[in-house]
Amino acid sequence: MDFTKEYSPRLMLRFFFPVALAAIFENIYAPISVSVVSHVLDPRAVAVIGACSPVGSFQSSLVNGISFGIGIYLGRCVGSHDDRLFARAFTGSVLTGAVLSAASLLLIPFSPLLLSLLSMPVELRADAQVYVSVVLATTVFLLFQRLLMVTLQSFGDAKFMSLISAASVVVNTLLTWFLIGILRLPVWGSALSALLTHLLMVLSLFLYCRRRWHSRFRLVSLPEVGGQVYREIAAGGGAKTGMFLLGSLGRSFFQVALNRMSVDLIAGYTFATTLYNLLMAGAWELGTVSGVVTGQNKGSGNRDAVLRYNRCLVGWHLLYTFALLLLLLPAPQLISRMAGPDASQELLRAGAFMFRLYLVTAPLYWVVIFRNALQAIGAHGSALFIGILHFVTYLFGSTVLAGRFGYLGLCMVYPLSWLVQSLYAWLRFRGLSRITPM
Repeated sequence: MDFTKEYSPRLMLRFFFPVALAAIFENIYAPISVSVVSHVLDPRAVAVIGACSPVGSFQSSLVNGISFGIGIYLGRCVGSHDDRLFARAFTGSVLTGAVLSAASLLLIPFSPLLLSLLSMPVELRADAQVYVSVVLATTVFLLFQRLLMVTLQSFGDAKFMSLISAASVVVNTLLTWFLIGILRLPVWGSALSALLTHLLMVLSLFLYCRRRWHSRFRLVSLPEVGGQVYREIAAGGGAKTGMFLLGSLGRSFFQVALNRMSVDLIAGYTFATTLYNLLMAGAWELGTVSGVVTGQNKGSGNRDAVLRYNRCLVGWHLLYTFALLLLLLPAPQLISRMAGPDASQELLRAGAFMFRLYLVTAPLYWVVIFRNALQAIGAHGSALFIGILHFVTYLFGSTVLAGRFGYLGLCMVYPLSWLVQSLYAWLRFRGLSRITPM
């Protein structure tokens, strides 16, 4: 889809729906997984998933930061209508993915050290070590999956993504039931099922790209890529990755503080987070749409379209997140359904409280729209500063608020962090949109 010709919310909606569906399908698996783990094994196994979440958070930060940053640059290349430039950018992204994949595999021997840094409870450590090792190995397939997906998004092609994501939910669920429900593997069986699913997704996306976009889906020699392309990839992907990694570092301090509390609190927080991530998966993709639309119009020099499209996206975001407030009342029942009959009252109260706090804070997530738009117009430093704000507020909450108010104080870091980030991103975009030529 070409967003540079005329302003068309309908066209943007046609692009958004399959992107959002793909994200929703990808996030459906997490609640299913923790429910299977809780019902077949026990809530303690769910605590392993939650306690190890900083490793998954760093993985997501690296993968999403690099791929989304590259995706914004690829969108600008598409907007420039220069096929040779796009081929050079695509080649550079593949090389970047190969280097980062190798680096992730080198971290596997250090998994015991990672668990020590996370203050992993002793009773969870044995299962957690295998779980973390499988998560790190998954990075290879997840990274190339994301790179192929953002390549399709830069073309405005999102339909196949939703189809393959829907299929992945079925495959992942069946694998989880087989590995945990039938073979009775420990909790790391859920991570293994995710690894196998991402591998199948990479193969499917590769074959589709070769067939559908064979004219653009090509590599050039490494010297032909050129220093300018590598600098653009480093600036876009580096800034995005830096922002995400700073956020992950802050969330790691959060998780360490939580890991020093009870296993039931860890599990309750994990249930709330996985359920909320599913509900917000579509809304987060409004940021992806902003990056593609802004990037294409930045490449064509259309300032007015950038402003109008992003105002529209903010309106969609607010409508959706205010509708989520209807789930405030049934929050305890939702957590109870996921946790199963063996869940303690402490676990259910902790999960319901955190889930309600997520819902109330959801409108502030419009920051994902502005931070992607800022990067697409070249304000890479803004993304890094947003990451710094995320880190500082989470560090403050994990040390000061948690120390004074316990679990309730620790949870309050979430609305505080997103409020600060949202205000900065909105003011920064508003200021740059007035003075920066597109």
